[in-house]
Formats: sequence, structure tokens, C-alpha cells
Amino acid sequence: MEFGREVLRELASPAQLAAAVRTLVAVAVIVAAAAAVVSLSRRVLDRLLQPLPGVRDYEARLARARTLASVAHSVVRYTVYFVALVMILRQVHVDATAVLASAGIAGLAVGLGAQTLVRDSFSGFFLLLDGGLQVGDVVSVGGELGQVEQITLRNTQIRRYTGELVTIPNGEITRFANLSRGSLRAVVLATLPADADLDAAAAVAQRVAGTWAAAHPDWVTGPVEVDPLVELSPAGVSLRVAVPVLPLYRAEAERQLRWQLRQAFRNAGLAVQALSASPWPM
Repeated sequence: MEFGREVLRELASPAQLAAAVRTLVAVAVIVAAAAAVVSLSRRVLDRLLQPLPGVRDYEARLARARTLASVAHSVVRYTVYFVALVMILRQVHVDATAVLASAGIAGLAVGLGAQTLVRDSFSGFFLLLDGGLQVGDVVSVGGELGQVEQITLRNTQIRRYTGELVTIPNGEITRFANLSRGSLRAVVLATLPADADLDAAAAVAQRVAGTWAAAHPDWVTGPVEVDPLVELSPAGVSLRVAVPVLPLYRAEAERQLRWQLRQAFRNAGLAVQALSASPWPM
């Protein structure tokens, strides 16, 4: 009992109370400073990565900036909090070196069992750095076709046309097709009977596609292409119409061309067995 009273008196001494207050104040200052640094870094990163209004491909640059900013915020936040934790440990007289050494050994053990996670993270970092994929892009990855909704260090999420959200680990993205860069071709494939007059069909297709292209100069990026004989099969003969357009308008261009070609072939007395277009998830 006497020893306990002595310990309590020692802890309640003015010197010990002053030291405890100093420690609490130091910890509070470290926490407040860490929070301030994280908040300030978020504003600075957002401003540095924000593209200037009016620059070329502003929307694409903005999507990439948002993606990079999200990753950069996470890296800065974890780094600042780690440094703050080390400083707090020192304030409470805990050997930070021993703690960090133990954490390093544990991290090595976890890392050996999480090689896939490391691979995905590195792949995601270089994917974001290269800018090959951005939020909002329409892409084909590993047989999946859809619009990119989110890119993180670990995985990429793609929304299919039918609504499903597909998550693909970044380490598995070795080859992909980005349908949102440059110009694309709005393609319509018309299948006619084997004995159809291909010259007449090609003339109708050329007239319809040419008229449509002239009516949409802001969509079209190149000359109309008509191939009167793409395929000859038991189903008939296939004719292809292709119009280079901006990616944003490809789906609507194909819809309009299919409708107008159907009407034009019918008015010309040409039977059409099928009209199809390239797959498009928008």
C-alpha cells in the first residue's frame, strides 16, 4: 500500500503533470499539423492537376486529372499519417525504431503472400501514369466491352452496356482497345440476297451515307467508304458502309445510318435480309 501511495504521489507531482501536459499538447499539435498538411495538399494537388479551361481535349484531361488526384491524395495522406505516428511514438517515449523494424518484418511476410496485390498496384500506377485509360473512356479489355467508371491502383471498373459493373485487376490488363481516342468508323453491314444487284445497292448506300455525312459535318472526320462485296456466304452477299466519326457520335451515327439505309433499300426495291453494326456499349 505504501508503495502504491508513493507511485501515485510521484505521478501527481507538478513535474510529472507538467510533462504529461506537454506530451498531450505536442501530440495534439502533431495531429492538427498532419490534418492541415493533408487538407492543404489536397487543395494544391487539385489545383496543379486541374487542366486549364479551353485546352484541347479538356474533358479527357479533366477525367485523367480526377483519377490521378484521387491516387495522389491517398499516397500523401498515408505518408503524412505515418510520419505523424512516428513523431507521436517518440513523444510518448516509445522506441519507434523497434516498432518500425517489427512492422518491416511483418510487411515482408505479408508481401511474400500478396505478390498479386503488389503486381496489380504497380500495374495500376503505370496505367495511370501513361494515361492509356481514363475515367469515361469506352474500352475493350479481356473480352469485356464497356465504359470505364473508376481506376484505382488495384483495379479498373468497367460498366457494360447492359448495366453490370465489371472489376478487372490491373495486373490482368496487358492489352486493351480504347474506343474513345481519335476517330472511329461508324460501320453498317447490310446482307442482301445472293442474286441482288450489287451495283445498284452500292449506289444507294453511297448516296444515303454521303447525304447523311453532309448533314453532320461536326460528327464526320473523313470520307464515306462503301465496299459492295465484303462477304459471300449461304446467307447472301454483304455490303459494308463505313463513315469515320468522332467517338462520341459513333453509336448514334450507326443507328441513323441503319434506319436510312433500310428505308432507301426498300424504296429502291432491294431486299435486305439483315442490317447490323459494330458492337457499342453506349
